[in-house]
Amino acid sequence: MRTRKTKKGVRVKLLVFVGVLGICPLAMADAINVRSTFDAGLDGWTSVGSGDLTYMNQGGNPGGFVYWYDVPDQVHPGEGDGWLVAPPKFLGDWSALDGKGTLSWDHIILRTGTDPNCHFPPMGHYVVIVGEGGWEVGGQAVCRPSKSRMSSTWKRFSVLIDEVDWYVSPTSGRTWKDIISNVETLMIRIEGVWDDCEPTDIDGIDNVVLNEGHTLRADLNYDGIVNLEDFAIMAEEWLETELWY
Repeated sequence: MRTRKTKKGVRVKLLVFVGVLGICPLAMADAINVRSTFDAGLDGWTSVGSGDLTYMNQGGNPGGFVYWYDVPDQVHPGEGDGWLVAPPKFLGDWSALDGKGTLSWDHIILRTGTDPNCHFPPMGHYVVIVGEGGWEVGGQAVCRPSKSRMSSTWKRFSVLIDEVDWYVSPTSGRTWKDIISNVETLMIRIEGVWDDCEPTDIDGIDNVVLNEGHTLRADLNYDGIVNLEDFAIMAEEWLETELWY
């Protein structure tokens, strides 16, 4: 079993089966490996949309995590869906990740609504990045949603930093390479259920990681080791096909 060294010593980290711009992005080192495990707070993450963001020091995957409580549109009209907004350490030049890097995170739906007239099934993952100059000038790219849906247990999502997996908006005229050469905004959808009445959904995110490609093709959850957790992911999706297949 592989262990990970932390400030508190050696521990084993197990996974449970299953508009806003960044300011002053930091220059990234040649080997990109940026992460937020939320063991001591929100780590600079904020949110946009009709919801309230807070920090929970337990109940994550493991340890602390980001806790988001949806607010009905009637309370905050026009604010839109809930998104997490990344801190500066995740921003900057992603060129070294192109074609091989990944962005991954764990998500959980802690509560869904019960009224079928205003609550809908859980959604798939969404990520948005914005290039230098903001939405209208810098261009934006949206990851293509997968067939895998958010869940009431912790579930790992991963997005390849590769143009074929993203939709690049043609509005600004910026290309994929233009956008990733200076990412000014990174947003991950945290709202797991579309709803507009009480009780609204409550969601969480943990273990956000942006790093270069992996050499282990069977490491399906990108935790650096091939084990039974990867086998469980394969078993869950056995004989499933892509939406486009």
